[in-house]
Amino acid sequence: MRLSPPITAAVAALALGLSGCSSSKSATTTPVPSHSGTTSPASAAPSTSPTPLVASVDAPMGPMAGVIVHANDTFEQPIIQDVEAFYGIPFAEPPFGDLRFRAPQELNDSWTSTRLMDTKKSHCVDSTGAGHEDCLYLNVFRPANATADSRLPVMAWIFGGGFVN
Repeated sequence: MRLSPPITAAVAALALGLSGCSSSKSATTTPVPSHSGTTSPASAAPSTSPTPLVASVDAPMGPMAGVIVHANDTFEQPIIQDVEAFYGIPFAEPPFGDLRFRAPQELNDSWTSTRLMDTKKSHCVDSTGAGHEDCLYLNVFRPANATADSRLPVMAWIFGGGFVN
């Protein structure tokens, strides 16, 4: 079975993110950024605010750092242990203009400096009209205490779309 390039990139990003920590003695670091004036991906309560990661992971499109989301019991995103979250990893070109209503196109983006993945992107438009067309992003989560040798289960949720019930 042959997968399209955007799906292949999405699977590669998902596998990379969930393959345990990539931190080692040679891991790169990124400075802790200021979050003033930005939207936090977790609850605004101080005990559940995400903490920026110091280690980055190398993905096919470039290095990225996520955030640590602390264990909490919030209604929006209850978590039983600290997790590393990488929000908004792009896996295909946004479907605007000539790309609207066409198959996803391979992402034509890469970067060399560490990109902070700390902001959730919009979900795809649903039957109520909520959401946004620019929704071709992955959110990847793994336990904060994962190591390079951790054997982690992988779960992928693929949006079905189609405006069907």
